[in-house]
Amino acid sequence: MKKNLILLLITILSLVFFFCNGSKELDSRVKKIGEELIVLERMDNSRSNENFLVSDVVDVGESLFNVIQKSKPFDNVKINVKRAIISIGGAGYILEIVKEDLVISIKLKYYSSYDRFHILGFLSQK
Repeated sequence: MKKNLILLLITILSLVFFFCNGSKELDSRVKKIGEELIVLERMDNSRSNENFLVSDVVDVGESLFNVIQKSKPFDNVKINVKRAIISIGGAGYILEIVKEDLVISIKLKYYSSYDRFHILGFLSQK
């Protein structure tokens, strides 16, 4: 029981550290992901680790790509980056692409072993 309490305390402190001192570099990388997503022109079928559609994302996924294509053009778009607690594995990011009456919210998690972000899911709202 004492061991579980220590692990819980370490997890909480890690999350507090992440939210208070979160890396500005990761914040700017997430914003750049949003900027790259809205200019995607084609979807490659290759899943090779050397063939990324967006430089900092492991895999964009066909459904997100299709939503972005149907939402073009992205004039007067606003890109918001928020730190968030994600149920799968702790801290992560919510990337919002806001265009007039459309909001595309994308859940991202950074994996240091890849030095890239994974897209955990997205929601498109009008």
